[in-house]
Amino acid sequence: MSHAVQQVIVSTKGAESLRKGHPWVYREEVPAMPTGLAPGELVDVVDGQKNPIGQAFSSRASPIALRMVSRKPSKLEVIDGAFFRARLQQAISRRKSINSRDGFRVVHGEADLIPGLFVDKYGDALTLQTLSEGADARKIEFAKALQDPRRGEPR
Repeated sequence: MSHAVQQVIVSTKGAESLRKGHPWVYREEVPAMPTGLAPGELVDVVDGQKNPIGQAFSSRASPIALRMVSRKPSKLEVIDGAFFRARLQQAISRRKSINSRDGFRVVHGEADLIPGLFVDKYGDALTLQTLSEGADARKIEFAKALQDPRRGEPR
């Protein structure tokens, strides 16, 4: 997926919440969502004065309109396959360092900075669940990255 190009302005309350570290913005905090966005499209999030806040998965259907993926705007950070492979590897490394069991949660959505993605390991099998339009639009990409041992298979 390419980097964000459209901007979404959030209300003062929404901007304040994001700047305090909240991982998403509810629909009522987005005065006007751009038309024509694909489900889960990445957008640049800005405040009312167009100051950058970061990048987010957008949603037209959920009460949660924006799920933050990065606190950097698209001109400073490209979100692509390599970006998500790195995030997956970080999640895997974190869990492997604290978990020696045969079954555990490998990726836990916002906690691992991949909103809406949940991955569980049971023995040699993985389950992948997407609970946001952004994660759903990239589920094949995530599944391939998790299966490729060169990219950090969680075994």
